[in-house]
Amino acid sequence: DRLSHDIRESHLSKAFDLIVNSSVIGFAKPESAFFRKSIELIGCNFSDRVFIDDTLKNVNAARECGVHSLQHESVSETL
Repeated sequence: DRLSHDIRESHLSKAFDLIVNSSVIGFAKPESAFFRKSIELIGCNFSDRVFIDDTLKNVNAARECGVHSLQHESVSETL
């Protein structure tokens, strides 16, 4: 897994309060456990957050967990 390294090197973590890395938490999208653990780590309710992904399967899985979800298909639509 290179994600942790890439996040450190790019200083991306400075732009976010928390980045959930599936290789660190042991669950991956579209597993419902990924979304439950993410919300637990963030410390909020599902309804308080928005999940954005370009893969419809992941968006639908998040919706099934009660997370407001949006499929990213273009920058203008997502914004």
